[in-house]
Amino acid sequence: MKKRTVFFVILIIASILVIWYVRARGDDPVTVQAVQVAGGTYEETISGIGFVRYDKEQDIQSDNGGRISEVNPEAGTLVKTGEILVRLEEDEIVERMDELQRERNRLEAARKIIIHHIKDLESRQTHRSLYTMKRLKASGSGLPT
Repeated sequence: MKKRTVFFVILIIASILVIWYVRARGDDPVTVQAVQVAGGTYEETISGIGFVRYDKEQDIQSDNGGRISEVNPEAGTLVKTGEILVRLEEDEIVERMDELQRERNRLEAARKIIIHHIKDLESRQTHRSLYTMKRLKASGSGLPT
């Protein structure tokens, strides 16, 4: 019980000393200035100059495929929007375009054949229908006249 009483007495004395020290310091009062805030827009811009560096090599491919034949900017060169950075080997691109054109021509020929067969089937169906109608009419089997 004595230890508790001594602890509380020391705590009260310490609190009194802290309060006395804070009041006795005599800090200068803080000057505050009020201003009226006006409406407006705030735009923040950050600009800088820097370098892009990478630690590994990366294979680059286009959607069309092909090999890179030329890389235009040298390391550390500034590039601008629209500047060509790499060129692909044209031989492979031209070969692929020719292959695609041949495939397109083959598909177009197949489409024409299919259209011809459809028209032929439609024509045969029309002739059959006319023939059937003539037969039914000639036999008098209930076709309206």
